[in-house]
Amino acid sequence: MEEYRRDILAKLANFPAEAVRDESAAPDLMALTQLTAQLPADALPTGTTFEIVNARDAAQRPGGDWRPCLWLAVNGAIPDGLTSRDPTVAEPVRQRWYEVSQFIADELNARHVPVADYGTGAHRAEQLKPGGLREFEDKLEAWLTNTLRTRFAVRLSWAERAYVRLRPFTPEEAPIFLGRRASIGEALGHLDQLARQGKATLLLLTGPSGAGKSSFARAGLIGNLGAYRLHRRRAEGSLFVADLVRSWRHLAVRPAELGDDPAGEILARLGTLLGNAKALGSLASDLAALSFSKPADTVAPALAERLRAEVQRRLAEVGPAPALCLLLDQLEDLLATDHTAATRRLLALLRVLAGCAERNIWVVVAIADQWRSTLGSAGLVAALEGAERFALPPPRLGELRDVIDVPARRAGLVFEPGTNGALDQVILGDLQKLSLHVEAPLPLLQVALAQLEDRKDGNVVTFAAYRAMGGVVGAIRAHARAALAEWNTEARRPVLDRLLFRLVQRRPEAAHRVPSGAAEGTGKRCRGAGAG
Repeated sequence: MEEYRRDILAKLANFPAEAVRDESAAPDLMALTQLTAQLPADALPTGTTFEIVNARDAAQRPGGDWRPCLWLAVNGAIPDGLTSRDPTVAEPVRQRWYEVSQFIADELNARHVPVADYGTGAHRAEQLKPGGLREFEDKLEAWLTNTLRTRFAVRLSWAERAYVRLRPFTPEEAPIFLGRRASIGEALGHLDQLARQGKATLLLLTGPSGAGKSSFARAGLIGNLGAYRLHRRRAEGSLFVADLVRSWRHLAVRPAELGDDPAGEILARLGTLLGNAKALGSLASDLAALSFSKPADTVAPALAERLRAEVQRRLAEVGPAPALCLLLDQLEDLLATDHTAATRRLLALLRVLAGCAERNIWVVVAIADQWRSTLGSAGLVAALEGAERFALPPPRLGELRDVIDVPARRAGLVFEPGTNGALDQVILGDLQKLSLHVEAPLPLLQVALAQLEDRKDGNVVTFAAYRAMGGVVGAIRAHARAALAEWNTEARRPVLDRLLFRLVQRRPEAAHRVPSGAAEGTGKRCRGAGAG
């Protein structure tokens, strides 16, 4: 949301003065600059009034044109205290509530300013939680985008493409990572609550393969760290109190990138991220000296304290009230190897960091559901014991609609209308039918939308392109054939064989006898397919 606000305000700031003063150019707009900011001691009773007066006063200063250059929406949430049974509490709040209503009527309605209420019926305390302002964000984006387009002929572009291809979203692509807002708020809320309660900030992110865990962790969680009011702890004497995070850093890695000593590599990358690549080198050597041959092995308390202290010292140089988010994505990459001791050492390091007193190192470990059962056989259950688990749910119908429609709208794309509805509605219907047979349909949708964007006619996504590629199923089929053709060479075939073998999940309970002749024929067909 902050990215959008900066982009919108930057574009509005560049408008010629004549256009702003032209009465026919646009109605007045109002922008709340700090939705949840603490008001100064001498402020008016409510944030809404305070912000409106600021906008009015700015317009009336020398050089102003007696009109606020920006107006926005009005918070209709129930104020704290309005429902109190204590009249000494409720009556002053009720009086301020009436004053604000009158003020809005005088300042906005009298000027024929469009007013969009948000949060009506909700308590303000709920809006301070991660994701609590999503209704407001929706209305704000739709309203300002439409105003810029219809009144100023300005189209905002949030990204170079509306849809990414079959790869994880990056933190920088958070503005076009749609359909997961409720889950993002819930997961960040879990971590925020752990931090405020003084518990280890370690989250185990689970879900089936293809559910979008990598994109969710990178674009959803990391990409939105600065968009929510999230907490760490600050020392006050001998106690720790909750404190808002103001400076975020993040590190996202996959085990396949970390080599034979993943814990040492994590520390090296942390040192680089925090300004000194060699700062944690001696600690990495001490950690590597521990064998971790047994499931119950842990980092010695003295070494754990040294690790935390050095990371905190480096982190303090980042900025005020700093925090760090560490993502270990696709833990199953390590479970598929024989590096059990190295895996235990890595997870033990992450537990040490997540347990720092400041609770400002948030650790997210992502693993596919299919591999969680192997944690016990690998002796890794103890390493993740006590971690908060967040199971990524499948997207709901409205969220899937957002995945399809919102990126297109932000990129200026239009879905071709048809007799049975526009193309986006047809795609959504096809995906719903496919969801009955596919556990995780998001990758299929991602591929189909990217191919449709490649085939667009101007800025129109057409039925002809959708039919030509065979719909959602045809898109993933074409993608798979192209990928297989790229890998099916003499040099890459051994790797391809091992990859395909790993994709097969053995289920002894489903085993059945096959006639020898059929088995031989199947083997011949498989060998023929591999060679072709």
